Amino acid sequence: MAAVKPKVQFSSQAALKTQLEKKHDPRAAIPIPADPYLESVYSLIPEEYIAPPKEKRYKSHYSTQARKEYVSDTKKAASMGPAKVPLPAPSHFLKKRQGVPKKEGWFMPKKTKKESPSFLSKKDYGRTPEYLKKRVLEIKEAELNLANSLALKQQEQQQSALEEQGILVLPDEERERILKGLKENWEQLNNDYQRLSLTVDTVPKIARKVNMEQQLKQYEDLIDRFSHTNIHVSFNTGQ
Repeated sequence: MAAVKPKVQFSSQAALKTQLEKKHDPRAAIPIPADPYLESVYSLIPEEYIAPPKEKRYKSHYSTQARKEYVSDTKKAASMGPAKVPLPAPSHFLKKRQGVPKKEGWFMPKKTKKESPSFLSKKDYGRTPEYLKKRVLEIKEAELNLANSLALKQQEQQQSALEEQGILVLPDEERERILKGLKENWEQLNNDYQRLSLTVDTVPKIARKVNMEQQLKQYEDLIDRFSHTNIHVSFNTGQ
């Protein structure tokens, strides 16, 4: 139903004329400031209202996903139960002594006495555990490896120090070859010494015998020296 505007009654024809003139007068819409000093020419020009552009309506990309998740975990009638449930049969009413446990089920298992374990009956009682034996072997092996590494490191340091002084270790192949040659020379000289005459009555015989004995002694000293390993050879002519 449309709203009915109230009728305005005017007392005279002059009042009606004045009201109509005010309605059609364009200056009637211009506000008159209370303070004349605040009056401005710009206020006489009516401003045109320009409505701002309407922004695009926001729509979430996950709205459909949220609706699916909201419905996925819900169960039908989860709070109030199903709409219809099967009614019990009239013949299955609550009878006397129904649901009372019988005497056959009134029993409890006998409590067994919990004895402490006897360690004397163990098979490995009084023996060294296997893990301790294993640990001892590991410690010995670690100590042996440490000693070998230290000895090797010390040997390398000594060898580097000797190399700086011009001293090198004689290789085993060279030592064996020299030792073999010394033994062959000693064997040959010893055979010649055994063939000497038992009577040494002249000066040349005595000198030859003494010379051969000195050579044999020198060969024996060299054989004894080259029989040991770790022989150092100096290439420095000044020493």
